[in-house]
Amino acid sequence: MAFDIIEARSYGTASLGNATNPTDINSYARVTATASNTITIAGDDLTNFTAGTEILLHLSAIKNSSAATSKLGSYKFAKIMSVNGNVLTLSTTPIDVTPANWYYQAVTVPHYRTLTLSETLSPPAFDSEKGYGGILIFKAQRLNFSGNINLVDKGLDDEALRPLLNQESNGTLDTDTYSGHENYETVNHFTLQKGDGAAIIIAKRIDFESTARIGDPSLHGVQRCRAASDSYQRPTGATNIGGSSILIAAQIINDFTPEIIAKYRSMTREAGKGLARCYIATESRLPNDEGLYAYDIISTPERLSKETLIDGFGSGALGTANKVTAQQNNYAKVSKISKDGKTFTLTNITTEGIATFTRDGLVMIHASFKSSLYSHVGRFFISKCVGITNDTQGKLSSITLANSINDLDLGNFTLDNYNFQAVAIPQYSSFTLADINYKTPKFDGAKGGLFAIAVNGTCNLQDGFIDVRSAGGSQYNLTNVSNARMKNRLPIGQGHGSIFILAKELKVNSATRLGMSQTGNAFGGSVTISQADNHRDERLGGFMGKRLSSSVYSLPDKYSGYGGSAARGGTQKNNHVGGFCGNASDSATGFYSARNQSGVSYPISGLQGASIFIVAQKIDGLSLDCLSTGGSGGIATSKGTTSDDLSGASGGCGYGGGGASFKSEKFSLNANSGGEGGVHGGGAGSSNSDNSLWSGGGGSSGFCTVYANEITNQSTTNLLFDNA
Repeated sequence: MAFDIIEARSYGTASLGNATNPTDINSYARVTATASNTITIAGDDLTNFTAGTEILLHLSAIKNSSAATSKLGSYKFAKIMSVNGNVLTLSTTPIDVTPANWYYQAVTVPHYRTLTLSETLSPPAFDSEKGYGGILIFKAQRLNFSGNINLVDKGLDDEALRPLLNQESNGTLDTDTYSGHENYETVNHFTLQKGDGAAIIIAKRIDFESTARIGDPSLHGVQRCRAASDSYQRPTGATNIGGSSILIAAQIINDFTPEIIAKYRSMTREAGKGLARCYIATESRLPNDEGLYAYDIISTPERLSKETLIDGFGSGALGTANKVTAQQNNYAKVSKISKDGKTFTLTNITTEGIATFTRDGLVMIHASFKSSLYSHVGRFFISKCVGITNDTQGKLSSITLANSINDLDLGNFTLDNYNFQAVAIPQYSSFTLADINYKTPKFDGAKGGLFAIAVNGTCNLQDGFIDVRSAGGSQYNLTNVSNARMKNRLPIGQGHGSIFILAKELKVNSATRLGMSQTGNAFGGSVTISQADNHRDERLGGFMGKRLSSSVYSLPDKYSGYGGSAARGGTQKNNHVGGFCGNASDSATGFYSARNQSGVSYPISGLQGASIFIVAQKIDGLSLDCLSTGGSGGIATSKGTTSDDLSGASGGCGYGGGGASFKSEKFSLNANSGGEGGVHGGGAGSSNSDNSLWSGGGGSSGFCTVYANEITNQSTTNLLFDNA
């Protein structure tokens, strides 16, 4: 969900010069009619709606029940080209709705060179009689920010104007400590809530001080909503409901801390309606806190060539491949890199794959974990092989690439800190997958675990299955994992492998599976309970890290686990935790371990899901079904002597798998269940009261990054994307 800075008309013209603590920076008007490239406006003061002025068009609230709820919060930037009375001719088409069904407003956008905010800045509260207000917006080349933007009670004045949206109708999910899905939706649905107002900040550079606050100046961002009792229409406790919407896009962000984002409602105020949400797009590295804000990237045209050196879709030298089942890639460990970063000495070269290391071949150089450094795990680049060298026995010893690893300019991105492998990528003119392709060798700590192809034509994966289950290795503890961090990474997970597809045209459908066999809509792992002849199957996907319902198993609440957070799993009894963007673990004993009554250890933690990286000129039929990146559920064993077991199946799309443990005294069921998977962390494990049996939780999700110029026939169900 990269933020399209071009669609947002960049960072402004700096036309207002420098300003310190300005007030009343925006003007507002109600949109009463639209045409092909014009709008008609009404308001108390329209003098600032002049030719050359940039405006924000925003669908702020629903006026008529016939309005499409899915468009609530839609917005668009436009420049006023000319003015004729109350009719404005715009640089683009307006949002296409019937204005009579909406509170549809236009807001002027001021452009500063350097803006200094050390005091309080607020928008006027939304006024349903006038049909506008509640939004503060500006652009700047540089923002010095030590004050606060106060949005308290600046939102909608009537809850009837604000229907509940995706995931907002369930109070448990609304207010879970680790919820965060709604934050990513902010980039397309920047909503006003019944409660607090909204702010959009677009600046080329922002310098924060610790005193800065956006939302409620009396709170700070680390405060969380803790329980279902804090949900909609509950006035007690800090709550997500009715809080602020915040959108920040800045190329450079300095000295940011999560405390700055104060989007929640205070426990002293009546709860409103609608989830507080925040989206931050930047090129800077931020702390990852997806329950508080989505951390994403700014989309720029040169991103792919800059970040991965990808240039084109390969030569097509292998021609057409139809119903392929063979292993595609060969792999080699990189043992030395030349000073100029172009020549790579290879060892342990495999020979089972179709693509080989030859002159004019396409090669990926890929980094994995080696030392205490994690920041570049999964980084890769693609380049053409322009030379090969053989040893005295005539065997390949090194390759020279057209591009240099030094071009990435990553400082400590060296063999001292990371393991590197070279992956030979086959180059087809067209490629059609057979029903199943499971030929990716397991990652051995230095090479393997990665399926990669390049197609200079149509890559048809309809009804096909690229299966990289259990092809992963020992990669875990990826730091600050988020959309922004994964823009140029393809990690090989602790459980499952990874997939790289480069194609001029990619065709997929709802039957395509990339990663695992489960549909992407499964949202995490499932667990299966078996006891004697009494079998039951419960699908417990890890969506939003919600708590496993103890009522399913008639368990005491204290034995029910919590799902993982944005970056790590939740904590459970006796300190068994979910995975930190890797597998679930126990802090004392480590990964993959549990004890039965006789002291025998069992592997029980779930596996991390597959990661996927797709680059295509055009994608046809994209849906969440085909992106199967969820972590698998945890596996448990019994303490007693029965054959009862609790096992985990593979998960589907994103979000971690479910974790669980099991205790049996002969045929007496007494399960202590781990939590479901979190937003990206695995589900928590659990133990019984005397700690004689414990379990890790489910694995975390993998990631999917898609770059495409055109997406057609896509299913938008539960799929958030942009075409930038």
